[in-house]
Amino acid sequence: MLISEYKKGDFIFSMNEFETLENNVGRAIRLIQKFSAKNEELKNENQRLKQTIFEHEKTIQSKSEEISHIKKEAKDNHYFREKEEKIRLKIQQIIEKLDSLERLSNNQ
Repeated sequence: MLISEYKKGDFIFSMNEFETLENNVGRAIRLIQKFSAKNEELKNENQRLKQTIFEHEKTIQSKSEEISHIKKEAKDNHYFREKEEKIRLKIQQIIEKLDSLERLSNNQ
């Protein structure tokens, strides 16, 4: 039957069907509101987590630079320790030569 064939007062839906439809629409609206609120909550959580990640990335970058600096200092310290040891050995050799010369001059 076409809608145009209905007379005034005729119902396309029974009252029971209309109430069921109304209940389903109401439930759908409540679900949409619930999901919208949950979506907003998740957006806020996502933003907070992004900020936390950003802060951690800054910390990682800072620590990485600090590690690089420490490695360079350690390398420099090793280099200077080697130089210091070479100088110490040379001084020790010079002192030994001076001692030898002093002994020779005392023997003469």
